[in-house]
Amino acid sequence: AIASKAGVTINGTCHSPVTDKIPQLIVPSDTVIDGDGSFSWKETCESCTHTGHCKYAHGERRNSLDRVASTIRSDLQAMTTEVLERSPTLANDLDDFSIHLRCGDTLRQDNRLYGLVPFHVYTKLIPRDFDKTIGIITAPFKQKRSGWGAGDADLNEAVVTAARDYIQRALPNATITIRNDNQEGMDEVYARMVASKQLICAASTFSLFPAIATTGESFILHSPLLGGNPTWVDTLSEYFPQVHYVDEKYILAHTFFDWNATDIVQMLERDV
Repeated sequence: AIASKAGVTINGTCHSPVTDKIPQLIVPSDTVIDGDGSFSWKETCESCTHTGHCKYAHGERRNSLDRVASTIRSDLQAMTTEVLERSPTLANDLDDFSIHLRCGDTLRQDNRLYGLVPFHVYTKLIPRDFDKTIGIITAPFKQKRSGWGAGDADLNEAVVTAARDYIQRALPNATITIRNDNQEGMDEVYARMVASKQLICAASTFSLFPAIATTGESFILHSPLLGGNPTWVDTLSEYFPQVHYVDEKYILAHTFFDWNATDIVQMLERDV
């Protein structure tokens, strides 16, 4: 959907649903892995019963992501080129280091997959003498959503602002901007991440693909959402050494979903 919005056509075989109705990833031979590990063939998207017609999934078989990494990279890099050519303003407003901070829709979820890392994890990954631009990519503070996307807008703003201030204190020479303009399309947000010289991928499938596709260096943070210690990262790094898996402390949303803003921020500001 993001690529289509950018005007980039993506061709490829679709994955199919299995017994649990969660689609599987395509492997290079255009086969589809079924839930029991067997193989079945899908020649065209039209022959597939999966109504989403997605090229690659993020819901399951994450241990196969290394198999489609080259496709993810070529697709999203093509999309990024298209977006930046269309929007010179965006092309001139990219950050040297990008941090995807997903917290708006996870702060009030009693969830054991999503969560946050302490702020010091970010500053460990950025040199102390860094004097360039850092963009914190997150959801618009006042955007109204419902269901899973719902979140506490004021709480979201408090956490993101505290993260910015913490990083600024640690890196006084850096220029830090919160990137959450609700006028910026999803394709433009993706382009920001893919084109960034360095990118930190939060516990989120939203920034996972850009972290794989980035033309720079990326750091994928450990989380249960990505399967704990996914083996595909090791394989992926053999082909794309600029992609790193970072195993740091991870705090489940289940821990703090009913806390107030002050307590959450104090927890994230602790250096241990």
